[in-house]
Amino acid sequence: MKVYRDGMVRYPLNQGLLYGYGSALTAARRYDESLRFAEVQLGKAPDDVRFHKLRAESYAGLGNKAMQHRALAEVFILQGQTAGAVEQLQLAQKAGDANFFEASSIEARLREMKQRLADELKEKRSW
Repeated sequence: MKVYRDGMVRYPLNQGLLYGYGSALTAARRYDESLRFAEVQLGKAPDDVRFHKLRAESYAGLGNKAMQHRALAEVFILQGQTAGAVEQLQLAQKAGDANFFEASSIEARLREMKQRLADELKEKRSW
């Protein structure tokens, strides 16, 4: 990890180093650190699928199933797979380990994705 940290100091925008460092953190089972790292990176690049996946892996390592599925839903959304996102959000709701704020966020995102899915189906039928 020192190699990655040193590299990121010299080349802070190098995506390979950033991805490698995140993977190294999860491989070392340093899930709290990998989650914080993923959050920081998503603050800079909110549409980066790999950092959403890192976030999901971190939550899984921490045993937080609801947020793991919530993070996976974002991966599906970014990949244009709305039905998969709805499924992940439903799994997040069923996990039962979310706090009030997380559960509210999951519920709101699920409503949004269900509406998007309905709109997509309407559009598909009109073709």
